[in-house]
Amino acid sequence: MKKILKFLNDYLEETICIILMSVMTIIIFIQVIMRYVMHNSLSWSEELARYCFIWLIYIGVAYGCKLMKHIKIDAALKLFPEKVRPYITIVGELLVLAFAAYIVVTGVELINNGCSEKCHQRWEFHCSISTQHRLSDLVWL
Repeated sequence: MKKILKFLNDYLEETICIILMSVMTIIIFIQVIMRYVMHNSLSWSEELARYCFIWLIYIGVAYGCKLMKHIKIDAALKLFPEKVRPYITIVGELLVLAFAAYIVVTGVELINNGCSEKCHQRWEFHCSISTQHRLSDLVWL
Protein backbone atom coordinates (compact mmCIF):
# COMPACT_ATOMS: atom_id res chain seq x y z
CA MET A 1 0.00 0.00 0.00
CA LYS A 2 2.85 2.38 0.79
CA LYS A 3 4.38 1.75 -2.63
CA ILE A 4 1.12 2.65 -4.35
CA LEU A 5 0.76 5.84 -2.31
CA LYS A 6 4.39 6.79 -2.97
CA PHE A 7 3.91 6.21 -6.70
CA LEU A 8 0.75 8.34 -6.71
CA ASN A 9 2.48 11.06 -4.73
CA ASP A 10 5.47 11.10 -7.07
CA TYR A 11 3.84 10.68 -10.47
CA LEU A 12 0.07 11.35 -10.36
CA GLU A 13 0.11 15.03 -11.38
CA GLU A 14 2.75 14.48 -14.03
CA THR A 15 0.84 11.53 -15.51
CA ILE A 16 -2.46 13.41 -15.56
CA CYS A 17 -0.80 16.41 -17.23
CA ILE A 18 0.73 14.19 -19.90
CA ILE A 19 -2.61 12.48 -20.56
CA LEU A 20 -4.50 15.78 -20.73
CA MET A 21 -1.94 17.34 -23.06
CA SER A 22 -2.03 14.27 -25.31
CA VAL A 23 -5.83 14.16 -25.42
CA MET A 24 -6.01 17.89 -26.11
CA THR A 25 -3.46 17.64 -28.94
CA ILE A 26 -5.21 14.67 -30.55
CA ILE A 27 -8.62 16.34 -30.31
CA ILE A 28 -7.37 19.56 -31.87
CA PHE A 29 -5.58 17.62 -34.61
CA ILE A 30 -8.76 15.67 -35.41
CA GLN A 31 -10.75 18.92 -35.44
CA VAL A 32 -8.32 20.53 -37.90
CA ILE A 33 -8.46 17.48 -40.17
CA MET A 34 -12.25 17.38 -39.99
CA ARG A 35 -12.62 21.09 -40.67
CA TYR A 36 -10.11 21.58 -43.50
CA VAL A 37 -9.97 18.17 -45.14
CA MET A 38 -13.46 16.78 -44.60
CA HIS A 39 -15.15 20.23 -44.63
CA ASN A 40 -17.20 19.21 -41.63
CA SER A 41 -16.59 20.47 -38.13
CA LEU A 42 -17.11 18.51 -34.92
CA SER A 43 -19.43 20.22 -32.44
CA TRP A 44 -17.79 18.93 -29.26
CA SER A 45 -14.07 18.97 -29.96
CA GLU A 46 -13.23 22.59 -29.16
CA GLU A 47 -15.09 22.49 -25.89
CA LEU A 48 -13.50 19.23 -24.79
CA ALA A 49 -10.07 20.60 -25.69
CA ARG A 50 -10.85 23.75 -23.69
CA TYR A 51 -11.78 21.70 -20.60
CA CYS A 52 -8.66 19.58 -20.99
CA PHE A 53 -6.63 22.78 -21.12
CA ILE A 54 -8.34 24.20 -18.03
CA TRP A 55 -7.71 21.05 -16.01
CA LEU A 56 -4.15 20.92 -17.37
CA ILE A 57 -3.57 24.41 -15.99
CA TYR A 58 -5.00 23.57 -12.57
CA ILE A 59 -3.06 20.34 -12.20
CA GLY A 60 0.08 21.88 -13.71
CA VAL A 61 0.01 24.70 -11.16
CA ALA A 62 -0.33 22.16 -8.35
CA TYR A 63 2.56 20.18 -9.80
CA GLY A 64 4.67 23.32 -10.09
CA CYS A 65 3.95 24.15 -6.44
CA LYS A 66 4.88 20.64 -5.45
CA LEU A 67 8.26 20.95 -7.18
CA MET A 68 8.64 24.60 -6.08
CA LYS A 69 9.44 25.60 -9.66
CA HIS A 70 7.39 28.77 -10.00
CA ILE A 71 8.87 32.07 -11.14
CA LYS A 72 8.60 33.62 -7.68
CA ILE A 73 10.74 30.91 -6.16
CA ASP A 74 13.48 30.66 -8.77
CA ALA A 75 13.95 34.25 -9.89
CA ALA A 76 13.47 36.37 -6.77
CA LEU A 77 14.90 33.98 -4.20
CA LYS A 78 18.38 33.91 -5.71
CA LEU A 79 18.68 37.68 -5.36
CA PHE A 80 18.88 37.42 -1.56
CA PRO A 81 21.73 36.12 0.64
CA GLU A 82 21.64 32.50 1.81
CA LYS A 83 20.68 33.39 5.41
CA VAL A 84 17.61 35.40 4.37
CA ARG A 85 16.24 32.93 1.80
CA PRO A 86 14.17 30.79 4.22
CA TYR A 87 12.34 33.87 5.47
CA ILE A 88 11.76 35.13 1.94
CA THR A 89 10.35 31.71 1.05
CA ILE A 90 7.88 31.89 3.95
CA VAL A 91 6.80 35.41 2.95
CA GLY A 92 6.36 34.28 -0.65
CA GLU A 93 4.26 31.28 0.38
CA LEU A 94 2.07 33.50 2.58
CA LEU A 95 1.54 35.89 -0.34
CA VAL A 96 0.55 32.99 -2.60
CA LEU A 97 -1.85 31.73 0.09
CA ALA A 98 -3.40 35.21 0.41
CA PHE A 99 -3.79 35.45 -3.37
CA ALA A 100 -5.39 31.99 -3.54
CA ALA A 101 -7.84 32.93 -0.77
CA TYR A 102 -8.70 36.14 -2.64
CA ILE A 103 -9.35 34.15 -5.84
CA VAL A 104 -11.61 31.69 -3.99
CA VAL A 105 -13.62 34.47 -2.33
CA THR A 106 -13.94 36.37 -5.61
CA GLY A 107 -15.00 33.21 -7.46
CA VAL A 108 -17.69 32.43 -4.89
CA GLU A 109 -18.98 36.01 -5.11
CA LEU A 110 -19.00 35.80 -8.90
CA ILE A 111 -21.00 32.58 -8.82
CA ASN A 112 -23.43 33.98 -6.25
CA ASN A 113 -23.99 37.21 -8.21
CA GLY A 114 -24.25 35.59 -11.62
CA CYS A 115 -26.74 32.88 -10.83
CA SER A 116 -30.50 33.00 -10.33
CA GLU A 117 -32.29 31.89 -7.15
CA LYS A 118 -33.22 28.54 -8.69
CA CYS A 119 -29.58 27.90 -9.55
CA HIS A 120 -28.48 28.71 -6.00
CA GLN A 121 -30.71 25.98 -4.65
CA ARG A 122 -29.47 23.21 -6.93
CA TRP A 123 -26.09 24.45 -8.31
CA GLU A 124 -27.26 23.34 -11.75
CA PHE A 125 -26.51 26.23 -14.05
CA HIS A 126 -25.23 25.21 -17.46
CA CYS A 127 -21.78 26.15 -18.58
CA SER A 128 -22.13 24.68 -22.04
CA ILE A 129 -24.82 25.04 -24.62
CA SER A 130 -23.59 22.25 -26.86
CA THR A 131 -22.96 19.55 -24.26
CA GLN A 132 -25.32 20.72 -21.49
CA HIS A 133 -23.05 19.67 -18.62
CA ARG A 134 -23.80 21.07 -15.24
CA LEU A 135 -20.96 23.15 -13.82
CA SER A 136 -21.32 21.30 -10.54
CA ASP A 137 -20.51 18.03 -12.34
CA LEU A 138 -17.30 19.49 -13.72
CA VAL A 139 -16.21 21.27 -10.55
CA TRP A 140 -16.68 18.37 -8.19
CA LEU A 141 -14.71 15.81 -10.24
